[in-house]
Amino acid sequence: MITVKGQGGDRAQVLGHFDRATTLGGSDADQEALASCSGAAGGRAMVARLDLRTTVTSSLAAHVELSDFNRDAGYPAYATEFLMNYSEGPECGDGGLSQVVDLGEVEPNTPHDFTMWVIFEDAISPNDPSPSAATLGQHSVLRIPTLLLGGDSFTYGADPDIRVGGPRVIACVGKTIVAAGTVPEQLASSGTGDSLPCRSTVTPKFSG
Repeated sequence: MITVKGQGGDRAQVLGHFDRATTLGGSDADQEALASCSGAAGGRAMVARLDLRTTVTSSLAAHVELSDFNRDAGYPAYATEFLMNYSEGPECGDGGLSQVVDLGEVEPNTPHDFTMWVIFEDAISPNDPSPSAATLGQHSVLRIPTLLLGGDSFTYGADPDIRVGGPRVIACVGKTIVAAGTVPEQLASSGTGDSLPCRSTVTPKFSG
């Protein structure tokens, strides 16, 4: 869960639920759209469905986006791309570290649901044709996205007006999201290779 409280009174929360990661053919995504994403090239990717529910809890409608959403480069994570199920039709992300997910204009106190799929590039290899839940948990690591709400930007770690937590959010050095597999108790660092202890998190609530 991501919860934000803007200085101008805007408030919102985004709840996310990941389904189990599958092979490309086992996904419920539109197969033609999925195959068109660069991250699925070669057929060695795995994919996990992510359902997002956004609720604006303040008095006015607001446009909501997630930005800078991709793998957490602090860990040896899979390269990641998104397939977004927009009303105009499914659309692949650009595969860059600054991928944007446009959740649209959200009316107050009316939950807005959005579905996307996270593609883990080259998760399958000849040496590991069926990755274990533990392996997926070590490498399906996403950074906490920046939330854009009504023209304001909220970045975890830099802004006191954002709270993040949940069963797939862990705190190692900072908080990160484990999108697939078993949520680990430690993660290897990309820089040193050392194992970093991690703990599960809950989402603190804003007062008032």
